[in-house]
Amino acid sequence: MREATQTADHSSTIASVSRQAPVSLLWLLLRSAFYSLAELPRQMKACALQALQALFAFFLVTLAWSCVILEHRKNLQPTTGACRILAHCENRGPAPRKEEEAEKEEVPKGNQQKKENICSRAANCLVQVEEQVRLIVAATRPAFLNITVNAIKDSINFGSDDDPSVLVTVVKTMFEMVRPDVIDICEEDHSKHARCGETYADLMFALRVAVPQFSVPDDDKPMIFTRVLLNITQDWLEQEMKRFTDPETELSERDMNSLIAVVSFIGHLYVRELVAIRVVAQVIHDLIGVKDALPLEIFVRCACELMHLTGPKIDSTKEGSMFVTQVLARLSNLVHLQKLDTDEPLYPKDVKDAIMGVHSGRFNKWPARSATRVLVQFHIVQRVEAQKVDGQLFVKKTLPHTVKQPRSDPLDLQEDDEDHKHVKITSVISGNPMAVMFSLDMREKKASDLAKDIFRQTGIHFSRLMVFGPNSKLLKGEELLLNAVEA
Repeated sequence: MREATQTADHSSTIASVSRQAPVSLLWLLLRSAFYSLAELPRQMKACALQALQALFAFFLVTLAWSCVILEHRKNLQPTTGACRILAHCENRGPAPRKEEEAEKEEVPKGNQQKKENICSRAANCLVQVEEQVRLIVAATRPAFLNITVNAIKDSINFGSDDDPSVLVTVVKTMFEMVRPDVIDICEEDHSKHARCGETYADLMFALRVAVPQFSVPDDDKPMIFTRVLLNITQDWLEQEMKRFTDPETELSERDMNSLIAVVSFIGHLYVRELVAIRVVAQVIHDLIGVKDALPLEIFVRCACELMHLTGPKIDSTKEGSMFVTQVLARLSNLVHLQKLDTDEPLYPKDVKDAIMGVHSGRFNKWPARSATRVLVQFHIVQRVEAQKVDGQLFVKKTLPHTVKQPRSDPLDLQEDDEDHKHVKITSVISGNPMAVMFSLDMREKKASDLAKDIFRQTGIHFSRLMVFGPNSKLLKGEELLLNAVEA
């Protein structure tokens, strides 16, 4: 009974620990064998003892091997701390080694270096864009603006729809070319004006629809060419006005000419309806509108130039006419100002002459300056010649950017049609063809209407055009084209 009880106890003990580690199970087996050895007969004890010794040796070898494995696991998976043990028990994976942690710490540094490399490449790309734009714009021919527009459109990669950086670079580069423009003195009205301001304005007007627009995060309005241009122009002008009014700032002639060039440029933008009249009014106010302050001479000159450019358009409406009257009254008051210590005029004679030139310009209904005009001549041609010239213009990229192939007569015009004619436009200076118009309706067509058609074809604003007929006679705005053809 006792033996049965002990055997049952031993069996239950072995069964209870069968789920433990192999080393613990081996120890229990040896312990059970030792208890059983005492119950064996004497003749069998020697053999059992030898077997027990061999089993004990196996136990020692197994124990040593287990220690080696545990030490190796310890080096691989250090589990110091309750958090790491808990993570291992919950199958979250082993805790990271120190080498792995070091590698993770180095990853942000690699990403930072990668970002710096990307930014560096992007900056170099924008520098190349700036250089390319400068070369293209510097080669602009005032009578062939489409060549410049098509070159910028085709050669500049504006990137993705959500990155306006290239667009901003293009606009900023062109604006930077406006500032150092040559300043000429007009003998007719004694004003100072930028020589290439109108050409730059015409380029801007044409590019605004040729380049893509971009989406801006958290902004419903897209980033377009005109918006970038106005932001850059306004920011620069505000900064320069503060610098000019700072008494400690030394102003050079270059600084003054740069201000005249930008103000003239704003006036040309208004004529092309790229800026509103409130922008012009604000610039005038910043220049000469503060009653308690005496404007600088350069400010007065800028105001006179701006009125010469915008006066014809502003003065054409009742509200605009009232605004022009107020500006001229302010300029007249400035003419009569005198210095405090003496009776000498506050402003020199050349400034007074410039102010009087504005009054004279309004009195004479704002005559155009001859130095800024583009002379063109129209010719009536046959269909074959019109198509030939149009093909030549297409090859030279002189046509608008919207034209993707040489054009033909859309009306299949008959040669004996007296109401519709094919018209070729050439430059009076060079004689080179500038545009072709198929099946132009000559009925009641005026010279001013033809100037607007030429503007749509060439990008040269109609206010700059002087149109000559086939007989080399200058046509007035309201003169009919048929009269010039018949003559």
